[in-house]
Amino acid sequence: MDKKELDILIEDLRFMKEASKRNGRILREILLPKYFGSLTLYCGISFVILFTVFHIFIQNFGSYKSVPLAIRSVLWIIFIFIFASTVILKWTVIGKATRKIRSDVTPLVIVKEILSSSIKHGYISLVFTIFFLTLFLVITANGIFVIPLLSIICGISINTIDGTMNLKEYLFFGYWLIFSGIAGILFAGSYPFLCPAFTFGIGMIIFGIAALLSVKNKIKLSLCENNNENKSGEDKSVAGVFRE
Repeated sequence: MDKKELDILIEDLRFMKEASKRNGRILREILLPKYFGSLTLYCGISFVILFTVFHIFIQNFGSYKSVPLAIRSVLWIIFIFIFASTVILKWTVIGKATRKIRSDVTPLVIVKEILSSSIKHGYISLVFTIFFLTLFLVITANGIFVIPLLSIICGISINTIDGTMNLKEYLFFGYWLIFSGIAGILFAGSYPFLCPAFTFGIGMIIFGIAALLSVKNKIKLSLCENNNENKSGEDKSVAGVFRE
């Protein structure tokens, strides 16, 4: 290998390294808890309230089918609104966050970055597992166990984020989903509509609080560092005056 070929190889390796670093930075920017604290808290509180109301109506009327169709329709419309608004706000937040790194970022670019990352096989496996597991449980008339099992699967998946991106706030959410999902299997038959409130609802509230506290602590730490730097600068100035 002559010098020219070696230079080309080094340049190719440098390009691959920069591309990998850029992709990892975009993914980490997308997943940063500071962007999702308030949004996740909103979604979690909404889920808890909505599915608790569902449960109250079912208890009053005796069964889900006994609840008047108008009430059920209104509650499901509210659920669709909560879900849709969360998705729209999430993509908006992700777009603003990633544009700080790259101005040409669009939802399609974000999806491409995720699918071209080293964790793409985890996402693909997760989607297939959730789809076929849900289909199997529904076909076998065990649909009440869908939410607790999805909670466990999502919890395991979320815990891998800390391992790949070093974002500790996700661990609170992940472990809650795992343990609440296991508990949910036991009472899903008696309280099916409390299950999503208990697993995902409370889990999102925990994550939202952890994310907001993390941001608050980082702001305090940043202010303390700035104050220390300013104080250090003042001390140096005073020392300089005395030396003069």
